[in-house]
Amino acid sequence: MTTKILKNASNVKPKEQGKRGIAVNETPYRYFGGHNYTEGEEQAANPSKYTICVDYLAITLTGFLFHSSQEGPKALNFGDIELKRTGGGTRHYENRYQVKVKGEPFAVLLTTPRKGGALEASRPDFSEMKLENHILYREGWEKALQEVIQAIGLQFYHITRLDIALDSYSTLNIFQQHQRGELRKIGRAKYSHHYDSAGRLSGADWGSRSSNKHLTAYRVGARVEIENKAYRAHFWKANGLSDTEAVQRLELKLKAKAVRRIVQADTGEVGAHFDRLNDSAFLAGIMKAHFARWFEFRIPDPAQKNVSRWKKAEVIDWDAIEAVQMERLTTTRKPNKVWAAKRCATKLIEDNGKGYIPQAVKAYLVEHGERALKGDLWRTAEKSVESYLKANFPYLLPATVVPGIVGNMRKVVGREYAKQLNDDVLADLPRRLAYAVANQHGAGAWLHRKALNQVAV
Repeated sequence: MTTKILKNASNVKPKEQGKRGIAVNETPYRYFGGHNYTEGEEQAANPSKYTICVDYLAITLTGFLFHSSQEGPKALNFGDIELKRTGGGTRHYENRYQVKVKGEPFAVLLTTPRKGGALEASRPDFSEMKLENHILYREGWEKALQEVIQAIGLQFYHITRLDIALDSYSTLNIFQQHQRGELRKIGRAKYSHHYDSAGRLSGADWGSRSSNKHLTAYRVGARVEIENKAYRAHFWKANGLSDTEAVQRLELKLKAKAVRRIVQADTGEVGAHFDRLNDSAFLAGIMKAHFARWFEFRIPDPAQKNVSRWKKAEVIDWDAIEAVQMERLTTTRKPNKVWAAKRCATKLIEDNGKGYIPQAVKAYLVEHGERALKGDLWRTAEKSVESYLKANFPYLLPATVVPGIVGNMRKVVGREYAKQLNDDVLADLPRRLAYAVANQHGAGAWLHRKALNQVAV
């Protein structure tokens, strides 16, 4: 899918900091979803059905921001990027930093796992970064995030939480149709409805907030002024939803486990990297995969008693957003061979510097190194020794002497060779094994891209 860029979209002047918002400078907006496209401030004659974007992103990073295990420094500077310690930490982290890029708030960084906690014992190198909401509505935010991570010397580990917002004018119609009996809910997910003071449906919750995924629907357009998030309204207008107060939102909230269960059908790739989250089709694919057998409806048919034979209701037009095909791993489904190979290769790469694989190989060669040195070369050596002894030693030797001499040489040479192996050569063994596993299962290109991303970050 070719993603179109809205050029010359109007920028708004910075607003004063509000009670529940933050002052921001807005930038041109990306085209997310639908078939209609306009440039500048003109509106589409036929507005888009949807806009789709990331509305919340928290990621886990690895590495150490500073060496001291004591209280973190009050400020850290990395060129245009400034980190300023603000207030206390959290239940899991000692330090909280506000990340600014060229003086503007960009993210919040939590670092230094608390002493005595489970996280400090298992992953003392972990940090967590949450992006400011207004940043996610800007073109190129994922590139800016990569630059920040690289500048502060940390590495991306995984997505901790991801909220995907699908906005339209008709989100709540789904729940109203269900209330009227026009749609029948499929699956066991719990849900609840919410109403305003006038008795009008104002929102709904689907699933449990404490689970790995949760869905909420609400009238988001009415909150723009209250929450001081004018950038959302400009985003909707730039993409064809001109009546911003009427915009309704369907928001999928995913925790780390739910993100890791996503499988791209064409490549077998598991999970998601933040650099793909600027792609509307990719986001729609994630939503569609998680909605399968969880947020689905059927149209009741009085003539058909078997509910499974009722016609499936297409409550969201995925074709309008060009959703890519994805699957969701269930807790009982075994991963395919490609997935297993990628997990194996990933683990080998992660453990490349830990040394236990090279040490095990070296110990094996020291013990059995002579086996690797058998072959034609040693048979030739045996003949040479025999010829030399016949020519220079006047006494007849037992038949076992020459093979014994050569065999002893082989053992000594084999063990000494193993002992003297260059540690740098063996240190690269896990990486070589990782590529061998990946290439065997057609995932070599995937591992190469993953390695490049790790270097870049």
